[in-house]
Amino acid sequence: MSFRKWLSKVEKNLELAKHSLELGYYDFASFHAQQCAEKALKAFLVARGRPIKRTHDIGELIILCSGVDSELQETVQRRH
Repeated sequence: MSFRKWLSKVEKNLELAKHSLELGYYDFASFHAQQCAEKALKAFLVARGRPIKRTHDIGELIILCSGVDSELQETVQRRH
C-alpha cells in the first residue's frame, strides 16, 4: 500500500475518533485513535521505503520507526 493510501486511512480513523468522542463513545474513540497512530507509523515506514510488519503493536512500530530516523531514535531513548 502506498504512503498516500495509508495517510488517507489515517484521516478517516481520525475523523471517526473525533465523532465518536463527540458522541461520548469513548471505547470507539480510543479504538480509532489507536488505529490512527498505528497507520501513521506504517505510513512513515512506507514513505522511507521500509517494509512494514503485520502488527498492531504501536510500541514495536515506534521502535521500527526509530531505527529509520535518528531524531526519533533520540526521543525514544530519552523516554526510556
